[in-house]
Amino acid sequence: MLSGIMKQMIVITDGHSNQGGSPVAAAERAWKAGIAASAVGILDSGQLGIKGAAEIKQIAKAGGGSYSFVTVRDLAHTLTCITVQATQAAVRQLADRKLLELAGKSLNQLPPAVRSTILPYLAQKEEALEVHLALVVDTSGSMLEKRAELENSIKELLFNLDNRRGPVKLAVIQYPGISGDGALIKPLHIDNGVTLQVLQQMVYGGFTPTGPAIDLAAGVLSGSRDIKGSNLVVSLK
Repeated sequence: MLSGIMKQMIVITDGHSNQGGSPVAAAERAWKAGIAASAVGILDSGQLGIKGAAEIKQIAKAGGGSYSFVTVRDLAHTLTCITVQATQAAVRQLADRKLLELAGKSLNQLPPAVRSTILPYLAQKEEALEVHLALVVDTSGSMLEKRAELENSIKELLFNLDNRRGPVKLAVIQYPGISGDGALIKPLHIDNGVTLQVLQQMVYGGFTPTGPAIDLAAGVLSGSRDIKGSNLVVSLK
């Protein structure tokens, strides 16, 4: 029997950070705590800046996650794909650990005929695995014109998550927040129905403190962040 919780954050941004500590170091801290950090760079016309693109790749590498560069029209599909891929990876890791204990081999080391009998079982476990997900959303001034598409993309992701058999706990974190670092606008909770009203509470403008926002997300996902006592958090629930 495979059981476990997949803890994942997805950083959504259209540019490089310019305030607070290193987002790469923050992603590395999250990964060491068992939380994968993926990053999505939203492309305007042409290319994301060289510095921003490099930073997004480094966040994903340090955070044990994946990265994508997308147009805002493709954001919804990308968010869903990253979540599915992370769930698949988590189940494979659980399976490998169990197989190593029982047979001394990983999944890829098994004969093809044996492996083919296990894969359908793993697919079922992917749907049943509990998912804890934090969306870390860049709401700096340059994201304002993308607001409508961003909100629609998050709603589509939530629709897909609601159709999973397994439980989902979701947090939505915007940065910069009212304090200038980050604001938790939807706490980690089994009720993942983030409504349009909640999304509309996002405030756009200011700098891009990606590092502190990643730290905030990791704290929420690990349960180590004292929400009421943190000056980084403005709870709007």
